[in-house]
Amino acid sequence: MEKSILSMLILMVTLLSCSWSATALQHCGNCGLTPVPFPLSTGPDCGNQQYKLSICHNYIQGNAAACASAPLCCTFKSSTGLQSAYMIKVYDGGCAAYQSFVNLDVKKVGMIKKWPEPGVEIEWALPEEPICNIPVDCKDLLYSKCLPDPISLGQKRCFCDAGFKWDPINGWCQSEFNL
Repeated sequence: MEKSILSMLILMVTLLSCSWSATALQHCGNCGLTPVPFPLSTGPDCGNQQYKLSICHNYIQGNAAACASAPLCCTFKSSTGLQSAYMIKVYDGGCAAYQSFVNLDVKKVGMIKKWPEPGVEIEWALPEEPICNIPVDCKDLLYSKCLPDPISLGQKRCFCDAGFKWDPINGWCQSEFNL
């Protein structure tokens, strides 16, 4: 009898330790070998849809001629007004690739003996809690309720319950005891 109680206690502790947070939205799969961080979205069923990567791609497909001569072809504004911009040149043969060196000090370019690894730096505004209309809209965000947004009148969001805090990096309600 004591063994079963001890086993049950261990099981409960294990389950509770794994349940401190819950995923709000499905994270997107890798892009090649690179993980796609939340909130970026590469499809309709993953990430935060306000951070879709297809907006510029759709524009470029319909405006290839205009993009060929423009220094900046497309910009993407995130939900809070911050702007991330990138240049894409389109030629008759297709898109041309370019290399970007993140945080390269251009004053020291002449003194560089070995170029750094090329990379891309992406910046975005942290996402707010998911928008909802009715309580069932928050079913995938455990430990939350659909409540009026005090900042945007008439809008509702899935706000985390007491004892939990919105984690915009992972897209879930995180236990305040785990912070």
